[in-house]
Amino acid sequence: MQTVADSTFPLIRLPEEFRSRRQTTRADLEADTAVDLLRAEGPGCVRHLWLTISGRDVPRPAAAAGVTLQIAADPAGPAAADPGTDPAAGAQVDLPLNQFFGVLLGRGLPYRMESAGIKLLPDNAYNLYLPIPFRAGCRITLRTPKRLSVWAMADWQEYPAGAPVTGLRLHAHHHAEHPAADHGSFPIGAAAGAGFVAGIVKGIRQRDAGDLIYHTGGATWLLDGETDPHALRGINEEDDVNFSFGYRVTCSQWTGCPHVEIGGAQAPEAVAYRFFGPDPIRFRSSLVARAGCRADDTETTLYYYLAAGSGAPAVETPRQWQVSGPMPCEDYAQFRQPPAPGAPIDWRGGPGGEAGLSGEHTWLDLTHCFDTARPLSAVAVYARAALPSRAARDAVLRLGFDDWLTVWVNGAECAALRHDAGFAAARVPVRLRAGDNELLVKLSNASNREFRLWALSCVVE
Repeated sequence: MQTVADSTFPLIRLPEEFRSRRQTTRADLEADTAVDLLRAEGPGCVRHLWLTISGRDVPRPAAAAGVTLQIAADPAGPAAADPGTDPAAGAQVDLPLNQFFGVLLGRGLPYRMESAGIKLLPDNAYNLYLPIPFRAGCRITLRTPKRLSVWAMADWQEYPAGAPVTGLRLHAHHHAEHPAADHGSFPIGAAAGAGFVAGIVKGIRQRDAGDLIYHTGGATWLLDGETDPHALRGINEEDDVNFSFGYRVTCSQWTGCPHVEIGGAQAPEAVAYRFFGPDPIRFRSSLVARAGCRADDTETTLYYYLAAGSGAPAVETPRQWQVSGPMPCEDYAQFRQPPAPGAPIDWRGGPGGEAGLSGEHTWLDLTHCFDTARPLSAVAVYARAALPSRAARDAVLRLGFDDWLTVWVNGAECAALRHDAGFAAARVPVRLRAGDNELLVKLSNASNREFRLWALSCVVE
């Protein structure tokens, strides 16, 4: 049977032949109960979910508080067969209703939002257009802590038995910090396995009036550290979602700002989105996404697809790093200069040390170890970590890095890698002794093709 690429998220391929199906729901729920908005068996794909809710004892703006949405595509074990099983069992999505639909910053009724993935319409109408493919079955459940009335329609395609349905499954992750760290690093999300990012919604409410909400240094996407390290780097908050010089209320298929107070550069509060349809962020072993932040209320909802059963391969990689710097680095000659004889090296971090120095999926993200609101350039740092080895052996360090890099193992220089065209990767032969080995690197940062991307991935092959 032939498959076709999804029209908005082309990495998802689905069978060409299908029957159109719909499950409708009309229910008055008591407190602490749940209702299945969809319970489908066999291969299929949900193409559209519409729902609206109304509180039976509370005003409509407060109806969504505490309500959760759970989506389980091909749930494993008893969740697949027993209707009485906890709907969260095997769920790829288990989030508050508003946060899943990108209604952030404690808003009650949804704002109007028009995008390829989500449409929020007056009055209290939630629409999901992110495909939800499944091979064995799918269960979508709404759970409420209060008395609630719900109306819903789930439109899905039913495929013939054995049809070649993609193994990609929809996931969503929400993270909030009220407030975020001052000039810190905000974790958008991480994933292990193969898949792609479909979209992100981000909300910021200003609590630190010292600067505009946009000056955060942008987002960093660190990809496939275990297998093929590469990275993407943003510029600033509004640039990441393709606005310029501030936010104003506008919505389009891929980017938009459905909510803003005092539009323009002086906005103290905004929610904006970007869906990656024709330009998905693809990863084959892992994803780490972070953004610069200030001491403002900050929230994100990340939508991504992950291949069922996939994961990141186990690799040898440093788990903790210590960093010294930053220090001036105007040119390569200055970069190659060692510290003055007898000069102390002030190490920061390590086990139990400063946040941000723990490796994530092989990565040391130096961009977010320092003042992310004012990204550093023309600087360098030293970073060191332990490489344990059960026996003396020859090995290879597979390194992904930006920008110039010098590598020492146990005090001996192993490589001096100069490049001026953004992120690069290299394999460096090393000799490890039994026990702990000291890995020391010096890494510079400059403004070039990845706009101050400053990251290192390290794997011992």
